[in-house]
Amino acid sequence: MVTVTCPTEAVQLGATAAASWRATDEANGSGLATPAEGSIGLDTSSVGAKTVTVPAGTATDAAGNSSAAVSCGYAVVYDWSGFAQPVDSGDVVNSVKAGSAVPIKFTLNGDQGTDILAAGSPTVQFGTCAPSATVDEIEQTVTAGASGLKYDADADQYVYVWKTDKSWAGRCATFSLEAG
Repeated sequence: MVTVTCPTEAVQLGATAAASWRATDEANGSGLATPAEGSIGLDTSSVGAKTVTVPAGTATDAAGNSSAAVSCGYAVVYDWSGFAQPVDSGDVVNSVKAGSAVPIKFTLNGDQGTDILAAGSPTVQFGTCAPSATVDEIEQTVTAGASGLKYDADADQYVYVWKTDKSWAGRCATFSLEAG
């Protein structure tokens, strides 16, 4: 019998990664005629949920019985390092005048195309303002007719222009952007 173990943490796009497999024979069996363990490379060429399969016959016992194919799943994600200025990260609450357009900047370690946002992303969720939070005003806004995503090759970063609405004045919201 062969078992396979995939990484439990997501693997970054383009990284070298492998799943490990282990073969065992039944109690009082004939013993293994092939190696008892090994690894199989993972495909990290694109983002998303993936499956790797250890092929049937990878292990054989001394009686000639071969292992069945076994699979496990893993995830490949972009190389995300957080938002860049003018947005502050961490425990800082960013403040902006309602109705402004905010350039949300981030990198994914190269141009991954502009079809990188997960379905339904980005989102804005209104909630209670944190009275003791450190607040920092967004220093840079842009002129924009609508929200949208572009890639800036010179800066090697994506810019999502987030158009806030004037009716949001005095409210607190969480902006979430998910690539995938």
